[in-house]
Amino acid sequence: MAAHGGPGGDRWGWESFKIATTFVGTVVGAGFASGQETMRFFAAFGAEGTWGIVVATLGFAGFGIAAMALGRRLGTQSYRRVLDFGLGGALGSLVDLVVALFLFVSVAVMFSGSGAVVQELGGYDPAVGVTAIAVTAVLTVLLRLRGITLANGLIVPVMVAMLVGLALAGITAPAGPAPRGWHASVPWPGAAAHWLLSALLYVAYNLLLSVAVLVPLGRSAHHPRAIIWGGVVGALTLGLLTLAIKTSMLAHLPEVAGTQVPILYLAAQRLPRLRPGYALVLWLEMYSTAISSLYGLALRSTERWRVDYPVAVLLAAGAALWAGGLGFSPLVATFYPLFGYLSLVLLLGLGRGAFRSWRGGNQGGCRP
Repeated sequence: MAAHGGPGGDRWGWESFKIATTFVGTVVGAGFASGQETMRFFAAFGAEGTWGIVVATLGFAGFGIAAMALGRRLGTQSYRRVLDFGLGGALGSLVDLVVALFLFVSVAVMFSGSGAVVQELGGYDPAVGVTAIAVTAVLTVLLRLRGITLANGLIVPVMVAMLVGLALAGITAPAGPAPRGWHASVPWPGAAAHWLLSALLYVAYNLLLSVAVLVPLGRSAHHPRAIIWGGVVGALTLGLLTLAIKTSMLAHLPEVAGTQVPILYLAAQRLPRLRPGYALVLWLEMYSTAISSLYGLALRSTERWRVDYPVAVLLAAGAALWAGGLGFSPLVATFYPLFGYLSLVLLLGLGRGAFRSWRGGNQGGCRP
């Protein structure tokens, strides 16, 4: 009854907020915040890229809710059990390995990227940024899911406000309003041959990164409405942010096409005084993804190797620090495209698992 009345009567609304912010915080990492993901997966297809954003938003909502609902329905915080339920033991084991490897690479990329941001912004030693994100991430993750949701609840609204403000300021080109944001000729290749495949790849590899957090998040939810509304609000937020960034970048062609960090270019052109502030937001976005990935990796390690959770956190963070020494760009260029195609299997598993759960529920039971 607590989810419906009394002191806990509004609990599902607060849980919806926590789920939405954690969902957004997990997806909005260095690639999203820099503008590179939006450029390659959506802006490269011009007007059709907008349809890709619509598909991606629906995909995030549907598959994100499915992952959380399966965690709640199966009573598990282990994404491995969800994979086994949706894909079977053999294929589930393969995808589990891919998820674990991607989580590890994600932590390493965020650690390395933090050093790059600090160096780019003020010319400081990259070790300062790497140490800062590693220490804060470990301290946050040691608090388990409570630390993840609290951190994202605090920083995601700030990140969203900054991204929206910068993107809207960038939609108007220096010469005036620019309708070419919808019909521009784009001078860079897309992430796939077709906008629909590109959108599906985008959803798949981001969910590959998020499933380790979404499953326990669904398990901890006290009401199904929190899962539904949290998933919908989180997906809509991601979709609207992507649309705003895409339109603002296309409004600044061809200049933005040759930049490594398109959003920082827009900040320098449209809101130069806020450029340091946006660099801080970029760092926070790396932090939000790092803590989600580190949490999922540590949780999976405790299940697989039976090590204590704090030990798993420290070992995973230490290994990611070592791997991060390989460099930000090489890690992204080597691993991210591969994970994109492999992660399509995850969508199959989530879809099949959701169907099995629904069918089992209609028949009076649901057994993995």
